[in-house]
Amino acid sequence: MLQRLYDSLVTTTMFIGMHAVLFIMAERIWPANTEQKRWRRGVILDVFYSYFGVFLMTVVSLSWIGVAVDAMKKSNAVGAPLTKLHDFVGGLSFLVALVLAVVVADFAGYWKHRLMHTKLLWPFHAVHHSSEEVDFFSNERNHPLETVLANLLQLAPLLLLGFPPGVIGIAAAIRYSHSVYEHTNLRFSYGPLSYLFVSPSFHRWHHSSDHDVIDKNYANVFSFWDWAFGTYHVPSDRPSPNAYGIPEFPKSFVGQVVQPFRDLVSVLRGVERR
Repeated sequence: MLQRLYDSLVTTTMFIGMHAVLFIMAERIWPANTEQKRWRRGVILDVFYSYFGVFLMTVVSLSWIGVAVDAMKKSNAVGAPLTKLHDFVGGLSFLVALVLAVVVADFAGYWKHRLMHTKLLWPFHAVHHSSEEVDFFSNERNHPLETVLANLLQLAPLLLLGFPPGVIGIAAAIRYSHSVYEHTNLRFSYGPLSYLFVSPSFHRWHHSSDHDVIDKNYANVFSFWDWAFGTYHVPSDRPSPNAYGIPEFPKSFVGQVVQPFRDLVSVLRGVERR
């Protein structure tokens, strides 16, 4: 356990360092919000979230999903079809399997994201939306409950379909790096290709403080999920939102972990908070 935790923390540090070097320079050259400071309020909190998430996912092992899949393969009802499916997926070339894994995980991630915007789970996802300035560090701010739920919902389909561990790991790294990129303070957009791929300009609308826009643009890598399911929003007359985040949300880690449970109680009592 300690070795696995150490390896995860080292990998996280490398990822943070790599993204920081790349995107700090890029945000200086092509900023979407030219007035946004590099070391905005909340950066240290976001970095802490990153390491805390790694610690949480190391301690809360996801191996039980693999155990459940193995149990299904041994059952009379689904064992043979599942084994055949795993044999088929295992026989794919590495590149084809990787592309397919990214697509499947992104599809699962789209619906996971929509699920987090439902009344019962929004209080926890609100933590991610609490930053009033959006940059690549904003990607790391997630409530612990969402961290666990997101990993379970996006990992389970890949294990169920029988993708090899190496493919799953690289697909996860690709989607994570793209998630960091789409949160950057960059003015990049893809024109007509915005209907296919998520850009920083596309995703920044999702972090708008405008309640009519916040339930749009759920996709991580492929924006065509939003187009296909009616949640695509890219105005032609405005390059980006006027304001971001939830101003009245707690600013401390403890406050942000506790507040969603209080808000959930309010929702259960019939008082929705947004």
